[in-house]
Amino acid sequence: MSERIQLLDFIRSAAIVVMLLYHFVYDLAIFGLVGWDFVFSPVMNAIERVFASLFIFTAGFSSCLSRSNTRRGALVVACGLVVSLCSSFADVTIRFGVLELLGWSMIIYGVCAKALDRLPPAAVTAVCVPVFCAGYYIYRHVRVASEWLFPFGLRGYSFASADYFPLLPWFFMFLLGVQAARVLLAEKPPGAWARLRFPRALTWPGRHSLIIYLAHQPLLYPIAWGISLAIS
Repeated sequence: MSERIQLLDFIRSAAIVVMLLYHFVYDLAIFGLVGWDFVFSPVMNAIERVFASLFIFTAGFSSCLSRSNTRRGALVVACGLVVSLCSSFADVTIRFGVLELLGWSMIIYGVCAKALDRLPPAAVTAVCVPVFCAGYYIYRHVRVASEWLFPFGLRGYSFASADYFPLLPWFFMFLLGVQAARVLLAEKPPGAWARLRFPRALTWPGRHSLIIYLAHQPLLYPIAWGISLAIS
């Protein structure tokens, strides 16, 4: 398709807004304005994971529309490394955050696309779903002796990261988005979902998601700090 799919931008926009709210609550907790028990409550964790899944899924879908996933992925990985480097000077370090996940997922898919696209979408999906579920359990509950396997969802006992999205399981959520795109984009003409239109304000964040991600904490953190000073 040559025309931009606004539904994807709308979903990304919703995910970004939720991310901004979640990270702002996290910043407020750093300054003691919100309890950590609320930040890490089951409801907050569920909200974060649902919208992160949507963001990763749509990234996979969009990869079927990209001219060069490897080049785009390299840019996103570089941005992720910059974020990780900057976070090392802050209170909480980020190691293999969502940008590094997305960048490496794009690169891996870009390299393997021809082979993967020969497989039926139903078969790939049938593999991705159980692997994602098993991988999700592993990355949430399993610790290993090595401190260098964290990109693959195997955390060492001393591992800590404020934003952590390893390849296992999240690459398989990315691949599920790819398979959805392979099925839906094969429709001729495209279905009504591809022709949906939204107000520009509801799609703008999704069109500029990388810039927003890079800029949001340098803006939100000082705001949280200013609020803490104002009420102290």
